[in-house]
Amino acid sequence: MAEGKYARRVRVRQSYQIEIPRVTGIIHSTVMLPMKIYSVGERNVIFKHELTHVKHHDILFRNLTRLLCIVHFMNPFAWWFNRQMRKWSEYACDYEICRHNYKLKVYYQIILDMAEKSINAQISGVQLLENESELRAVSYTHLRAHETDSYL
Repeated sequence: MAEGKYARRVRVRQSYQIEIPRVTGIIHSTVMLPMKIYSVGERNVIFKHELTHVKHHDILFRNLTRLLCIVHFMNPFAWWFNRQMRKWSEYACDYEICRHNYKLKVYYQIILDMAEKSINAQISGVQLLENESELRAVSYTHLRAHETDSYL
């Protein structure tokens, strides 16, 4: 599986700037995680999935298909091929993890739980931003009222 020699070469970093886990780097691979708290099961699924991308050299192939899209930007086949490569690399990772480690239902239940948490966090964030905007508008109006009173 992906753990063996690949796990020793992969760095792990956390970032506030990403929403979903991902692998970066062709030569020096890094698993990038959002700044969230994961359960043990979620963490295992994330690392096995991302290490499988490293094992399959998916980052290299994704960059090659991006280069193909740059060179042949007017060719719809290049863009279609890029989308297919991304889709099938995800399917291959999911298949390998389910084949070696998890039952299909357990694996996808963990992924769905993580997606549900992410959606709930985004909805809360939108509500927070709406409330923050209202608070800013109220504060600004309140501040402007005091400014005009002080000049009279």
